[in-house]
Amino acid sequence: MKKLILVIATLTITFSLPVVAAAYTCPGGGPPPCPLGNPVPGGAGDVLDVMDRVTNWMFTGFLALAVILVILAAYEYLLAQGGAEEISKAHKMLIYAAIAIGVAVLAKGIVNAARKIAQGNNETSSVSSGTNGGTTSGNTAAGNTAS
Repeated sequence: MKKLILVIATLTITFSLPVVAAAYTCPGGGPPPCPLGNPVPGGAGDVLDVMDRVTNWMFTGFLALAVILVILAAYEYLLAQGGAEEISKAHKMLIYAAIAIGVAVLAKGIVNAARKIAQGNNETSSVSSGTNGGTTSGNTAAGNTAS
């Protein structure tokens, strides 16, 4: 029975991947293969963007893994029929699902923390210069022309 579940899961994943790949279009709107170019031209923002894309994939993958583990654990509970070993196996699957969700959340949190650390000084300087230079002078100019 376990081999049947493994075969069904493998076939489902194998046959669904081409569908996902066929749905992809290049950023310019054309079909794949896309021109690659340099993914990291330079600067902290570019590296963080690449990290963000990678962790988005990790987040999606780990959440999908967690859903699969929860479904398999439910299946194990149904087939356990009170057997301690099968119930213990289902508990372990639920723990693994919780770990997968935790890793997915950590992946997103690490990139957000790195982004705040890398751009922390830039944001405060641009906000202060933009507020003093653009808004105040713009209001004064608008007030002078209206009067």
